[in-house]
Amino acid sequence: MGKDVVVGGETKRTGESAEAESDQPLSLAERITVLFERIRRPDGEPFTLRQVAAGMSERLGESISYQSVGYLKSGQHDNPTRDRLQALADFFGVPPAYFFDDKASQEIVKQIETATALRHGPLRDLALELLRKTKPVDVELVAALVRTLAGRPDLRDVIEVALTLDPPELQLGGDLLRSLQRRRGSDSET
Repeated sequence: MGKDVVVGGETKRTGESAEAESDQPLSLAERITVLFERIRRPDGEPFTLRQVAAGMSERLGESISYQSVGYLKSGQHDNPTRDRLQALADFFGVPPAYFFDDKASQEIVKQIETATALRHGPLRDLALELLRKTKPVDVELVAALVRTLAGRPDLRDVIEVALTLDPPELQLGGDLLRSLQRRRGSDSET
């Protein structure tokens, strides 16, 4: 789910997969970029630098320029005050820990990715169906599946078919998939 962005003249990947690929926490600029990319206005459009600056200014009671927000987002400024980060967190509706705590940041990125994926009707419907049919309800499993399926419509079709199967058919399908997985594993070893 990551996306290439230019931060401080260097191309990096944002999003959950960026942290997983490199095992490196996201920089402040990358974390801000994730917020701009994933958290949207009610009409579905991304927030502009001016809108974010206005929201931060309102929260702080002081004027913040859109250029200042742009510098933070691009990595040109990387040491904002705690109050400015609090205002930015408040604007996007994330806890301030998103900017300071790597582990919290990873969890928040997962939540953002799940919420982003659930904006799409068919995927939201599939997630609700999975929650109804998963006993006991494993919300984290469904959330991880939703994040994975967001970029894989072919897998969505497989899950939708699996939801229609009776338990014996589902068991047979699972056995078939495990067999295919073993075969692929042995093919790659030769």
